[in-house]
Amino acid sequence: MLKGLAAFVISALCVWLFIIVFGQTFPSAQLHEVGDFAANSLLIDDAKHLKLLVGHYSRVGFNHPGPALLYALAAGEIVFFDLSHAVASPFSGQILAVALLSAFWIAAIGTLLIRMQQATRGATAAAVVTTALFVGVTAYINYQAFAGPWFPHLYYFAFAAFTVSVAALIMGRADGLMLLAVSLGFLLNGHASFLGMTAVMLGCALIANTWISDRSGSGETWVLSRHFLAGNVRTIAVALAIVALFLIPLAIQTILHFPGPLAEYAAFSHVHRANRLVDAARFAGVFWSNGLFGILLGAAACAVLVTNDPARATMKAASRLSVHCRWR
Repeated sequence: MLKGLAAFVISALCVWLFIIVFGQTFPSAQLHEVGDFAANSLLIDDAKHLKLLVGHYSRVGFNHPGPALLYALAAGEIVFFDLSHAVASPFSGQILAVALLSAFWIAAIGTLLIRMQQATRGATAAAVVTTALFVGVTAYINYQAFAGPWFPHLYYFAFAAFTVSVAALIMGRADGLMLLAVSLGFLLNGHASFLGMTAVMLGCALIANTWISDRSGSGETWVLSRHFLAGNVRTIAVALAIVALFLIPLAIQTILHFPGPLAEYAAFSHVHRANRLVDAARFAGVFWSNGLFGILLGAAACAVLVTNDPARATMKAASRLSVHCRWR
């Protein structure tokens, strides 16, 4: 286990250095905040004194659910500017923290993909190629996500990690629950819309897992079964505790200012007209407007996963074992 942890830490640090060097994030540069970044720095100052209980300010009149990302930026400012003086300005420390957080998500995604493909030959190579393709698509279309302190960029890799861990949940795997909990916690703290979005995704994942387990006749992969819950009770308990930890600021805000932020979000949703599905699709299309190249790379990454189906490899191994036993 220690060997695996060391490999993960080294991988994350290497990705972090890669982002810094190729992103030309020079520590000697004097960077200063303006606009939203300056407003965030005021909140980060509270986070540095452990007084922050809210997320960043929204343009529609309320703060988002939690301060997790702001505490991450505050940690970068403390470590890289206040203590080590490795950078020339506090904002530069925040940017290095964003790069380190992005490196953590990328390394975590790659590690989980390796585990999801571990029953197949060349699992590590397939997972590394898939992760590299994902990173390449991101660099081509949205390179600011690697070290950009703008909050929509901060959600990007966290949401990618959440999506991969949801895929592991659909497969009936428990080894993605820790990443699921951490990524979910950051997303719930990051933006009010993730409160509903992640709930829908998790609900659909449980339905898909139930359907797949029923078709395959394997109760061991059914997440809601007694066998799965009993066999992974400690992992599930730790994952739930992590999510609860991320929700503590929201709970405190609700107690101190009842009915709290959730009532504000609900009030906004009642008066806000929801976008049509066509409008949402058109908006998503704008993100992919950089060309067909990114879509093709994404399709290639999906193809790598499809052609390395661990379930199919397990069935082949079981078949070979059955034949071997009959001959013996």
